[in-house]
Order: sequence, then structure tokens, then C-alpha cells
Amino acid sequence: MAPLNKSGKLRAKFDQHILNDNLYEAYQLCCTLIFRYSNSGQYDIAIDLAKYAANILLDRGELHSATDLTKKYIDLLVKAGCVNERENVTSITTLISRFSPGDDRNSIVNTLLKASKSSSAPHGSPYLHSCLAKMYESEGNSNNARYHYSFSDDSAECAMFIIRLSATGLPEEPQLFASQMILQYLVTERSIAARRFFEVFISSHPAVPEKSPPFTAPLLNFLYLLLAIITEGNKNEYIELTTAYETSLRRDPSFAVCLEKIGQKYFGMPVQKQQGAGGIMGLLDSLFDSSGDQQPTDGTSTEIHMEASDLD
Repeated sequence: MAPLNKSGKLRAKFDQHILNDNLYEAYQLCCTLIFRYSNSGQYDIAIDLAKYAANILLDRGELHSATDLTKKYIDLLVKAGCVNERENVTSITTLISRFSPGDDRNSIVNTLLKASKSSSAPHGSPYLHSCLAKMYESEGNSNNARYHYSFSDDSAECAMFIIRLSATGLPEEPQLFASQMILQYLVTERSIAARRFFEVFISSHPAVPEKSPPFTAPLLNFLYLLLAIITEGNKNEYIELTTAYETSLRRDPSFAVCLEKIGQKYFGMPVQKQQGAGGIMGLLDSLFDSSGDQQPTDGTSTEIHMEASDLD
């Protein structure tokens, strides 16, 4: 790694401690320097020092010290008002990727996500989520990658990840993965991202032979119709649609909570008080009961822009 700029006597002393393998002394001195530079408003120097020292101590296996300095690095970016600048996000996630998976790295990631939140990004910086998603995917951690892709700033990129994730699985998995992601987009009120995801997923997935409706997979038909009515806010259409695809929607317990929230956010559905059966059965039963005497047919008895029977 290149030597520090504007080193001065104290920073030269820090480098000397590293050369002499006096790692704890180097860490202590670094903390002192960061404090001084930060208090004097010299955030750029303090940021460079924290990043440099964290990398050096990580190279030397000083995990605790490197973790602390990385958190100081994040705190300095916050104080300098530049924590969400793309260059800084790329830099900090590159540093995070050098930590082995575990509690220390998880703590750093949580600190960074919390620091990146804003009124326009309540779940954290979308670009940060994109960087973390790629990091986790490269490590084979599909669960964490999927979570972060879902909050990233590129739903097309997310769709391609889901395609990679589901292309070699069971035949029914693609529609389940797509449904999970699109429902989450809608729960977090990102309908445009949901539509873009659906378009890329359908056009690019090798296991989806139809590139326009009707689809062989019932849930893909459900998603197509849901995205078509989402901006209209018609409660009856929503009840009819969910009733028609009840059988397929019961296949994943996570759908129930999402459907309830989507009903409330987009269609004016009241908050349901569950009685009797809980979980997926209770939530779906309470939703489907609103449709009167209609029986669940998974797409054979409702008209919503296109007849569901044509899309099943």
C-alpha cells in the first residue's frame, strides 16, 4: 500500500511502529491522530489515515483494532457528510470484503447500513446494498446477497441474480423466487422497480419459455395481473385476483404478510385481526373471506384486465 500523504512526525512514527511490529502502539497512535484531525475539521486526512491503518492492521491479523478503525472510518465519513458518495461506498465495501465472515464484519456492515439511512433511503443507501450484494454473491452467500439485491438501486441487476440463483433449481423455483422479490418491492412501495424486475426476469430466464402472458407458471400470471392493477387501487379487483390464485399463493408462508401489507398500502384494505388459524392460513383466509362465497380456483373465475383463466 502506498505511504500516507502529509505524514508529519507523528504519522511517520505510526509507520515506524508498523515496521517494528509494535502494532498496539501503532493502533493507539492512530486513534490519537484521528481524534486530533477530526477535531480540527481535517476530515480528509483523518479518513485517509483510518482507511490506511485499518488495512495495515488487517494485513497483520489485528482484527479487533482493524474493526474499530473501520468503524471510525465510517464515523468520519458521516461527520464529513460524504458517507453515501459512490466512491466512498465502493472504498468502504472493498475494505469490508477483506474481513472474514463473522461477528466483526456483521457489526461493521450494520454500522454502515445504519449510517447510510436517510428519509429517501430508509433501508440504507441503495448503492451500498448493491455493493454488499455483489460481495456476498461472490462468497456464495445467496441469502445475504438476495436480501441486499432487493434493496439495491438496480432491479434489473437483481433480476439477473435471481435468474442465476434459480436457473439450476427445481422447475417451480423460478416463479417462487420472482414472487418473493416482486412482493417485497411492492411492500416497500417500489412498483416501478417491481415492473422492471418482472420484465428482465421474464425476458432473460431460460426456464421461462413464454416471454409474454399467458405463462405456464401460475404465479407469473398472478404477478403480471397484480402489476397491471397496482396503480388503480381497486379493492375488489385485488380480492378477486388473490382469490383466483389462492392455491398458488399458499405455497410460500412469506406471501401472506406481503399480501396483507400490499392490500393496505395500495388497495385500502383494513388491518386484519387474525383469529383461529395463524400464519399463512389465517392471513389468507381473512383476505379471501372478503370475497364472499367465491371458491379458490387458482385462476379460473375472475376477470381483471385479462381473464385469469387465460393466464393459468
